[in-house]
Amino acid sequence: MTVKKSDFDLEKWYLDCVTESGEVFIGYVATLKWKNLKVPYSSVIFVDKKQQVKVSTRFSKPGHPVMAGNELSWEDPGLKVNGHWEKHSSAVEAKLHENEFGRLLWQCYQPSSKTRISYKGNFYTGLGYAEKLHLNDLPWNIDMRTLRWGRYCSTTDNLVWIQLAGDSTRQWLWHNGSPVDSAVILDDKINITRDEITLKLDRSVMIESEQKIFNTVKSLIKYLPGFDKIIPARFLYADETKWRSHGQLFKNGILLSEGWAIHEIVDFSHDHRKRKNQK
Repeated sequence: MTVKKSDFDLEKWYLDCVTESGEVFIGYVATLKWKNLKVPYSSVIFVDKKQQVKVSTRFSKPGHPVMAGNELSWEDPGLKVNGHWEKHSSAVEAKLHENEFGRLLWQCYQPSSKTRISYKGNFYTGLGYAEKLHLNDLPWNIDMRTLRWGRYCSTTDNLVWIQLAGDSTRQWLWHNGSPVDSAVILDDKINITRDEITLKLDRSVMIESEQKIFNTVKSLIKYLPGFDKIIPARFLYADETKWRSHGQLFKNGILLSEGWAIHEIVDFSHDHRKRKNQK
């Protein structure tokens, strides 16, 4: 099947908050367009004090985040969410992919924010994060066998990182809004070699461990018939693991700050035999 340049367009928001006690709120708001079809999508992942993970998802009329000055708000009555993110640090952005068909623009409006959320009648406060991406090329055209992404927030420091490893490895990292040229990005730590800074991540709670793209596409098929037929197996059956970590930031071995991190790895290096196991 030939896919034209204008066939695919995705805009996706990611919003989160971790309370002082480690409860996690993650919100997604997205609109996926394919050919002449459009699917709105919103979802909440919540990790409670007992480290139980609960997910709520809907595919109709999501409330969209609204920015006004230093505050971002998101209200979605269908998910029983009303949240506010007050910016604590400067926005950062990057063009993660571009070719003749389209590009992936990533905009992190709030690498760190003071957050207050009403969710299903309960109130939560903590440090949060907000980003949006816009992709108008097919995502499997991006050169990546693995994707690493993460954010760390404390009262004094924040880090955001992205790594795309494929035929070549490209990565982006910001510390308190400043780009970092040289860093080693791993699942359990980040080393900023130039400044002798290390962020240690304990991966204490696994938020997700699944073939998330496959599960999402299963839900989308009734809205986008035929969409699954164009997706390469290595992309469709990618494994995603997402953690909440207690983070410790060190400089020359001396503790600078402690806070919470949310980070993930997505592995696209599957073979086509996995398709048979899912039928």
